Parts: sequence; C-alpha cells; structure tokens
Amino acid sequence: MSTLVSDIISDVRQEIGDFSGLGHSTTQLIAWLNRFNIRAAEKIAQFEFIGIPGFEATHWTQTMTSGTASYAEPDDLWQLQNLWMSGQTVPLEQIPYERLQRQTGTTSTPSYFARFNGSIYLSPSPDGGVLNMLYWARPTKLTATTDTMPGGGVFDEAAVEALAARVLSADRFSEYDVKIDFQLAEAALVRAGFAAQGGTQRRRILRSSSQEYKVAHEV
Repeated sequence: MSTLVSDIISDVRQEIGDFSGLGHSTTQLIAWLNRFNIRAAEKIAQFEFIGIPGFEATHWTQTMTSGTASYAEPDDLWQLQNLWMSGQTVPLEQIPYERLQRQTGTTSTPSYFARFNGSIYLSPSPDGGVLNMLYWARPTKLTATTDTMPGGGVFDEAAVEALAARVLSADRFSEYDVKIDFQLAEAALVRAGFAAQGGTQRRRILRSSSQEYKVAHEV
C-alpha cells in the first residue's frame, strides 16, 4: 500500500476543518511530517520491528584489508544494531575510542570496535575477512506532496493524528516546543502499535480538551 504525502496532508486538513488549505502551509506540514517519521523510525529501531517498508534494517558488508583497522561507516547510518565478522557467532563489542586506541597487538580476528568521526575502528587490526553491520538508516526526508510515505500504510493514521494534533497545538500555543512534536507522535504510535497487534482500538485525539493535549502541554 502506497500513500502519498498529499493524501496525508489532505486528511489532516479535513480533520482540522481547513478545507480551503489557508491555514498552515504545505511546507510546514511536510516539516512536521518528517519529524513524525523520525519518531516512528526511533520506535521501530527500539523494538526491532521488521518488514515495515521504508523502515527496514540494512545489512552492510565491508571486505577488510589485512592490517587496516578503520573503515568508513555507511553514509545513511543512523542507529547501529549489530556488528560481526563473517564466520563468527559472537558480535563485536563496542568500547570507547580512547580505550581502543590504547590497545596493541598483531593482526587477528577483531573482537572490539569503536566509532569516531564517521568511521569504524577495529581491535585487533583484522587479518582479512568480511565485516558485517546491521543498522537502521535515517528515514528519507520528504520534500514534496508527490513523495510516498514510508511504512506501507502502517503508520498513516498515526501520522494524520499526530499532525492534526500538532496543528491545533500550534494554533493554541505561540511558543514552539519540540517536545510536543515527540509526545504527540509517541501517543499516536503507541496506539498504532496496539492496533497492529490486535490490542486497544486507536482513538482520535483531535480536540484541545483531550487528555493527550493536557499531558503534552504540561511538560
């Protein structure tokens, strides 16, 4: 199932009664939608959900050169989940970069790694082999109404709910607080997760008198 950004924005405008589109600009709504997608990606990475289009974990491999201990990370790396050597059953242990720099020894199969300035550092230095990484990539930034929402429709309702709530909160409160974005997205995503698992029925929180608004604005 593919949903365009224009579909989400249209649903948001319907929910808040902005039928003419004269309220918040499309550019602003897309910016808030990108913040929602970041929050969705964080939850997916936290609970290690799999098979959600646009939020899949990525498997990266790097053929190593004997004696070379550092390798550039993938450009789209956001959250690293696991790092291991092909043929090994135990993942590498992450340690502070300063500690790794103090370690010495001959080339061998790496047991430790550190991250520093966009690179992976291994200890001991590898004698060859293939390095594997499973990581979560940063969600692709939405820029136009013709872009496709990630998630394969799983989080569409939650996105509409969070954005509509964000618009109403922006109209009610003049001072911007990024925490509100995250809290509204969190509430919507939690209900989306319950519904996906056959649990609590999702419910709309599109009125300023709702408890979620009170929680969000009292923080």
